Amino acid sequence: MRRMTIMKRYLLIVALTVVGLAMMIGQFGCGGGGDDYAGQGTGTIALGVIFPPRPSQVSPAAGEGLPNATNSVRITISGATGGGGGTEPWTREAVLVRPAGGGTVQTQFQNIPVGSCTVLAQAYGTNDGTGQIIAEAQTNAAVTSGNTTNVTMTVDTLAVSVDIPATLNMEYGQSVNVTPVALDADGNVCINVNYAWTNTAPAVVSVPSTGSSVTFAALANGTADVTVTDSRSGEQDTCHVSVLTRAPVKVVLDPTSANLFLQGDPSTVQINATALDATDQPISYAVITFASAGDTVASVSPTGLVTANGAGVASITVTATTPTGSAQAIFPVVVTDTGKLGIVVR
Repeated sequence: MRRMTIMKRYLLIVALTVVGLAMMIGQFGCGGGGDDYAGQGTGTIALGVIFPPRPSQVSPAAGEGLPNATNSVRITISGATGGGGGTEPWTREAVLVRPAGGGTVQTQFQNIPVGSCTVLAQAYGTNDGTGQIIAEAQTNAAVTSGNTTNVTMTVDTLAVSVDIPATLNMEYGQSVNVTPVALDADGNVCINVNYAWTNTAPAVVSVPSTGSSVTFAALANGTADVTVTDSRSGEQDTCHVSVLTRAPVKVVLDPTSANLFLQGDPSTVQINATALDATDQPISYAVITFASAGDTVASVSPTGLVTANGAGVASITVTATTPTGSAQAIFPVVVTDTGKLGIVVR
């Protein structure tokens, strides 16, 4: 079993300094020279990336920075030139590839227009800066002529997989909590995720539209496919939900009958009813109702309390119902009027 750890990762771009074993380091050296963009001048941005060693090449304590699975980093710098905040967009890109043993790889971007620009770093498991993005960072930087700019960036590792149960069998009325597990390229749990949920059959199972841990509530017989998507990485997984509603085939009563008295005890009795399925298993979600065929003799409350009203015989019908069927049982009641005494003289 893979041990899962939750890690924070950092990407640091700092001027003319290399610090940290597994950090991404960049150097912004901005000066004059090069082409002139609308009279604004240009500068140079020098960047360096420190690729972490493989796990076999470094002790476990040194594992903070880019994912170990990183094989290349694509650096994209973009901005706009011209008056009024910039009207002519420009972009510069470079792909830095991991050396065999890890370490620093540097590059320079020449003729960068003076002003504000956006720096985007995206890590890949491939060697050419394409495919699935496994970590990324973005920040803004101000390029000024003759000055050096320090920029700090925080790396967000992205999920390369999201997992929820492939199947889920539920019963009508049941609720189940489902929590996705998102892993990064190193098999660590991603904590910065944003989940959205979609559901093909809302009438069968209820699922919230967002949330990192949600409750599935079974509403009716049928099936549904529930998909969770991490909006940051686009990774998703689907759970096939089946909802079953059992039909009652009999109702067990306790007690099974009653003799009541108008003038003495007992004058009432509580009926306890249990609905059973075809395998004699109780159905907890069955709705139990009670009805009396002779209220003048014995009446019954909605909860099954029988009360003596007059001498005679009455029948209480107990019904258990689920969305797929129902069953009944009869509870006989004999009521005796103990207020009338017969005296026999011999």
